[in-house]
Amino acid sequence: MLGANTTVASQLDETADLLALTNANPFRVRAYRNAARTIRSLEDPLETLLTSPAFNLDDLPGIGKDLASKITEIVKHGTFKVLSELRRHVAPSVRELMQLPGIGPKKAMLLTNTLHIASIQDLEAAIKTGRIQTVKGFGAKSAASLARALELRGLSSGRMLINEADALSQSICDYLSSMKGLDIKVAGSLRRGTETIGDLDFVATGSTAASILEQLLTFDPKAVILTHGPTKISLRLQTGRQIDIRVVSPSEAGAALLYFTGSKAHNIELRRFALAQGLKLNEYGLFRDGVRIAGATEHEVYNALGLDPIPPELRESRGEIHLAAKHHLPALVELRDIRGDYHTHTIASDGKSTIADLAERAMHLGYKCLAITDHSQRVTVAHGLSQERLATQWSEIDRLGALYPKLRLLKGIEVDILDDGSLDISTTMLKAADWVVAAVHYNRNQSRVAMTKRIVRSLKSGVIHALAHPTGRLIGRRPELSLDMDQIAKAAADYGVALEINGQPERLDLNDRLIEATARHPVDFVLATDAHAVAEMDFMRFALLQARRGGLSKKRIVNCR
Repeated sequence: MLGANTTVASQLDETADLLALTNANPFRVRAYRNAARTIRSLEDPLETLLTSPAFNLDDLPGIGKDLASKITEIVKHGTFKVLSELRRHVAPSVRELMQLPGIGPKKAMLLTNTLHIASIQDLEAAIKTGRIQTVKGFGAKSAASLARALELRGLSSGRMLINEADALSQSICDYLSSMKGLDIKVAGSLRRGTETIGDLDFVATGSTAASILEQLLTFDPKAVILTHGPTKISLRLQTGRQIDIRVVSPSEAGAALLYFTGSKAHNIELRRFALAQGLKLNEYGLFRDGVRIAGATEHEVYNALGLDPIPPELRESRGEIHLAAKHHLPALVELRDIRGDYHTHTIASDGKSTIADLAERAMHLGYKCLAITDHSQRVTVAHGLSQERLATQWSEIDRLGALYPKLRLLKGIEVDILDDGSLDISTTMLKAADWVVAAVHYNRNQSRVAMTKRIVRSLKSGVIHALAHPTGRLIGRRPELSLDMDQIAKAAADYGVALEINGQPERLDLNDRLIEATARHPVDFVLATDAHAVAEMDFMRFALLQARRGGLSKKRIVNCR
């Protein structure tokens, strides 16, 4: 089944939600949630892994024989019996409401029973009319938060997180690579590194559209053909995802890749720039008096326009064409510049890998440093470390450090910022750490003024090295904290605290616009994966894409030094 990793993880999460609603054993609920995270962290598709005699699902952390059989059932049949039974016993409206941030199982049931809400539209109406505030526990602040959550849901509806889009596009490219002579490249918003992706776009040369279509229908026999012709293929896969492929000649390939990468605003501005020089630019090339003068490569097109080549991540019509004309484009950070990962979690808190596992992966990636930053004690749901457990872990890091002479293992912690801006590990102990990451996890509903003061006070402590996932958002699920990021960036610069760019696909926090805004202050940044498993250390490239979209060079990034 196509896209099994995403499908399996989503269904395991849904099962956990519905079990929680039916007051099932909390350990059973957690088992499903942990299994979902493990499946999401797999590097290879489950469809491929399950065909390997050397692979056993129940060897994966947190997955026993029972869960392994259920996962196999999902891969083979698209769902599994336990979830189907739970869905029959829980109203669809309750399941839909539970997908919204701030609406857990109990609140979803309360709204359904009290206000007879049967859909998201009913909830929107209840918020607008004020009826929701008649329900105990739903005041004006709750109503405003829900309204924002509905807005986020609308913005992300039908779109993929970047890791899902990246994995699917890679699967398609790998599958088509067996076609002799075919050259296929990813285009669209995925190539630009946007935080969510709708349709997947590709540009292909070296084969016919008919041959590519025939191959794609073996990749997904249940795909629906939306459009096909001599130069264009559009399919809707069985997962509901749409892919669009434009087939061009080699002389048009660069112009087509430029056009179908976008953004639309960048393309419009670039065409105007060409027109001002008496030229015409479209997806077939750059023309003067009807004669193509460039088009085989993107660099060729930009150079013919008198522009420095503009990296895809900057093509958002935010002044990049002016900078390219003046030869002032920033030298963007590259993956090879990254020398370490400064935010990772192990089995000591809510991670799935050991310190040694992460160290081995860091060595493979060519890193010089690795910070182990498990959660502190306030985050009880993640089995946060007390000061005593933290001291034990640091002793273990010292011991393991001798085994990795080419890798510096940093003794760290992700410490919670408490309601008043103090930290939940003593200052004395934090001073002994190599790397301290601070974060807000609880009481997220403080006012803009109170939350800003809370974070600024923590930055003044003198023991923090980085502010983790500063806005606390989860894309499409949880809104940003109400913050004055300008004030926080100024304080971070004053007290030598780096702002994190978190590569977790559902976070990407800071995002590109906030990176660009906060970079006006003399503040440092740090790219981090927040990895909870070895495979998630590869999320560094998603942090990198946001940094590039924000215009950062390696000089501004701590873990490039």
